[in-house]
Amino acid sequence: MIDLGYSERTACRLVGLNRSTFRYQQTRHPSEREVRRVLLTDVITEIHAASRATYGIRRVRAALFYERGLVVNRKLVRRLMGEAGLAGLPGRKKGRRNLVRIATHEDLVNRNFTAASPNRLWLTDVTEHNTREGTLYCCAVLDLFSRRVVGWAIDRRNDAVLVNDALLMAARSRATSPETILHSDHGSGFISWSFTQNLRNHKLLGSMGTVGDCPFTGYCARSSADECYVLDERSAA
Repeated sequence: MIDLGYSERTACRLVGLNRSTFRYQQTRHPSEREVRRVLLTDVITEIHAASRATYGIRRVRAALFYERGLVVNRKLVRRLMGEAGLAGLPGRKKGRRNLVRIATHEDLVNRNFTAASPNRLWLTDVTEHNTREGTLYCCAVLDLFSRRVVGWAIDRRNDAVLVNDALLMAARSRATSPETILHSDHGSGFISWSFTQNLRNHKLLGSMGTVGDCPFTGYCARSSADECYVLDERSAA
């Protein structure tokens, strides 16, 4: 109100503020706690943006520790993310809209499954297979241009270790560029902190399709089925 031309006395009287309180707020310096909260909010916002808005409270807190060396209380991370309007996938359950078959903001492919050259667009998915030794999960990374499997991993558990092993095999076997896109669905392994970190380490662009719709599953399923068939035959020999 002072900027509008009102005097200090009149402005304080209109808003019901004591003049001594107003002058104290004008001259006081921010406390160390307030400065720390502002700096932490900036760091958290940067980490959340680098994860393509997929990190929640736990992954942001892990990134603060492993990437920045900062030990931050989980409640404080939750409070600062809430104040900044940040949330990870799949988001808050309360009032959440149905995202099935709705394009998400991190979809870099937009259902255009074509590639003009090798190592431009990779597709990855996890499939389940029943063998004589029990249930196995196979994660395959497919080069869409050549239809070749450039990385794969097989395990009894469907977790982040499985998808990371397939990603590392693909990154080591092929020459990639910062324009190489790795497209996946919203599986728990693909939105994990370690998988996102490996994408950044190998300078790959992560992309996720529509929720509940994975049109490239057939490609990866056939490729991973061949690997599991060979493994099943070896176990029976």
